[in-house]
Amino acid sequence: MTNAITTIEAKAQEERNYFTTDKRANGEAFVKAENAPSWLQTIIREAHGDRMPSDWVYEVIENVLDAIIENEGDEDNAREYSTEADIYNSDLLKWLSDSLYNAEYVNDAVREYGINSNDFDLYQAIQNGQSRAKDEIFSTVYNGLANLIED
Repeated sequence: MTNAITTIEAKAQEERNYFTTDKRANGEAFVKAENAPSWLQTIIREAHGDRMPSDWVYEVIENVLDAIIENEGDEDNAREYSTEADIYNSDLLKWLSDSLYNAEYVNDAVREYGINSNDFDLYQAIQNGQSRAKDEIFSTVYNGLANLIED
């Protein structure tokens, strides 16, 4: 196939073209994928996992694609860039309250890193959980792109 897309970066760019930012009637901006082909819809569903459709997940997918493009397909650099947690407490709390599943990411992070009651930081625990969630989405998107290239 002479026209086949052969790099992760090129496939990410193709996928990125389907994402747009729109506004709801109340003026709130959100990311959506318009006219997405079935292969992209599959990646989006897999990135959501057991969650209902989530503006946050769409935004993270868009950020992952941007990171892959900006880092020319380099997986490690793109992962580092796109899995960084929010820094504002209000954003972290909004993410935590967005889905019951997000609390499990925080719980997993706390189990992995442990808790020392003398220096426990709730917001750090939420950041660790959010990074885990973003990393899971990154892996889903990156592996989905890699599988599309292989096919």
